[in-house]
Amino acid sequence: MTYMKYRRILSYFLTIIVAVSVSISLVSGIDFLTVGNKQFYVKTFATQKLADECNSQLTEKYKALSAKSNLPLDIFDSVKVKFDTKESLVQAVNYVFDENDEALKNGSRYSYFESTINEYIDANDIKMSKQSIELVSLEAEQIYSDTVGIHNLGFLQKTVAEHNSSSLHWLSACLVIIAFSAFLLSYIYKKNIKSALYFASGFMAGSIGVIVSSLVMWLAKIKTQFDVSPDIWAKTFSDMAVKILVFRLVAGAVLLALSITLFIFAQMRVDREQMRKDTRYSKIFSRL
Repeated sequence: MTYMKYRRILSYFLTIIVAVSVSISLVSGIDFLTVGNKQFYVKTFATQKLADECNSQLTEKYKALSAKSNLPLDIFDSVKVKFDTKESLVQAVNYVFDENDEALKNGSRYSYFESTINEYIDANDIKMSKQSIELVSLEAEQIYSDTVGIHNLGFLQKTVAEHNSSSLHWLSACLVIIAFSAFLLSYIYKKNIKSALYFASGFMAGSIGVIVSSLVMWLAKIKTQFDVSPDIWAKTFSDMAVKILVFRLVAGAVLLALSITLFIFAQMRVDREQMRKDTRYSKIFSRL
């Protein structure tokens, strides 16, 4: 009786360890594939939807500059053809990770605006001072940088590297702990199917923990608001954070479904073995 009591206590303890390890490993695995992965940022940010929004904002801002400078809108708006907006988004994100100018103020857009303005005034015999051309070109470049470029993200390269390393570390450690806990449960139950009940319970508890914590973070908007400029990038970061929470929810739900299936299967086996024992005992007693 004492042995059974201690075995049950140890089983509960191992179940808790499995639950915590499952939660940490699930979150770490998602983080390794998202927060700690450069390509996740590129694929998340450099979308046609974001490019279309940037194009729309560029047109509106260049309309104001066109009226201010008395130059045709096409002079400024044509930058979207010369420098494809989606490709510029990819460039900006990649520049964050290789210490280039992610704000996209490397002079290439300025040179384009300057040469385009000069071509236009020469072709139409318009008088415009060199200083005015420079000022308009600089303002046009700044508008492009403010709309398509990325600002205040110098920390991202270091953050991604740290998340990549820490996530892999925690994931590996937790998988080892889960495997060792499974071995101990199997050992103390002498490879009896009852050990699977505790193991599956740990997985269910861990999955539920991930689901609940992700829902709370989503509803409370924890870590889904970012101080990044321009605003379109801040919104994109928020959408990315929500997407990560959705990944956690889906992964937690899938693991929970698998855990429940394992638990039901193990319980059916336990019930079947118990029925065999009861049947065997009843036969023995009937012979007496």
